[in-house]
Amino acid sequence: MSLTRLILHQQTNDYLNYIRTMNTTARLPKVLNGREIFSKVVPTVNTLKNLFKSLESNGWDYKSLKNWEKPIFKAYNLEQIISKLRIAEENDRSILIKQHLLKQDSRILGAHPICIYLLAYFFQENESNDFKVFEKFVQDNGISNKKLSAQAIWSVGTNDGKFLNLFDDKLNVIDWDFFNSWVNNQSIEKNKTQPIGEKKEKETLSSIKEKSHKIFFLNSPNESKVFKGPNSLSWSLFVYGNGIAAQDLLDRNFYRDDLLAFCSDKSNSDLLTLLAILSWGGMNREHGKNLFTNTEPILDIVNKLRNSYFKTRVEAFNYIQEKRNVKLLPGLGIGYFTKLICFLAPELNGYIMDQWVAKSINLIAERNIVQINKSHWVTDENNGDAYETFCDEVDKIGALLNLSGYKAEEKLFSIGGRNKGAWRKYVIENYKI
Repeated sequence: MSLTRLILHQQTNDYLNYIRTMNTTARLPKVLNGREIFSKVVPTVNTLKNLFKSLESNGWDYKSLKNWEKPIFKAYNLEQIISKLRIAEENDRSILIKQHLLKQDSRILGAHPICIYLLAYFFQENESNDFKVFEKFVQDNGISNKKLSAQAIWSVGTNDGKFLNLFDDKLNVIDWDFFNSWVNNQSIEKNKTQPIGEKKEKETLSSIKEKSHKIFFLNSPNESKVFKGPNSLSWSLFVYGNGIAAQDLLDRNFYRDDLLAFCSDKSNSDLLTLLAILSWGGMNREHGKNLFTNTEPILDIVNKLRNSYFKTRVEAFNYIQEKRNVKLLPGLGIGYFTKLICFLAPELNGYIMDQWVAKSINLIAERNIVQINKSHWVTDENNGDAYETFCDEVDKIGALLNLSGYKAEEKLFSIGGRNKGAWRKYVIENYKI
């Protein structure tokens, strides 16, 4: 037995041991780790079997593939493992590709591998492997009204599913555990320095639990309810007094998007936009009074943000933090001054780093990107670099959900109050200081 085959044989055993730990009765969701399986799933008709024939005839130079062959190569993101596939024996390529798929972000995969998952979902939901039933399924779910599209999905999904030993010749699913692993975004690659056994199994299950934070969030329902702030005029009169020009413009309860539009309107003064943001966020009124004892430093910041003075979100963060360090912004914490960056300079893609979004990012990233103290406040240990990493993680979440970072941050914030959103409840239950 060749060394390559020996290694793959061990990996196969590891894979079989691994999938026995997975729940084989779990229902497949129609969103695969943030990837909507009914969208962009119609492939160019080509199969893995034909692709490998072409690669072999071209001496494994994938750049020489014909234009109609390149989509399937890209869809599986095979460039990452082309060197392994080249030296592997033919029967072992399916193992390599399945291992590879479990390591991929489903959002970057093309239509071809998603066709396989879509068919497994169809088989599960309809308890049928009849093409006519599938054709109606494709139409009913808004995937496509074209018969040729259903045929393309069926042809690619069934052929590649059989190539990967996921379906048998009668199109029965013979490896539900792989699909459960895929849903849980679990890599089957093992740490070879540790023996397979009870300890390893417990560590695997622990890893599943940790990574489920991201999975839970990506699959959490969209929340129709959105945050609405308290009456801005009432708050403003308490912290600032009666000397507010055009104060009637604040006599409202802002929704998030309303506030963004209000701040973008140059006819609204810097003071009005500042009061609108801080009141929307429910800033402690005494802290607000402290901040407005000297308005020059804070209004200078507002003006700079509204007039594109800062070129990056880090530059804006560090400038404001420096003012705080010399006590020019009493009562204004990081959770509130990042609201100013968010609403007054939206072109910077700087997001609100309050406790709820910060905890969410720490959970999903599985590390403390944002420092939060035992009182659940974002601390001054966080500098511009931490803010940049935080915002970058929000942007990544947005990309996974096909949302702007601004909208992704809103989803991460979720819904508080008595009727909390699903994600807010999850954060409260799972985040440990």
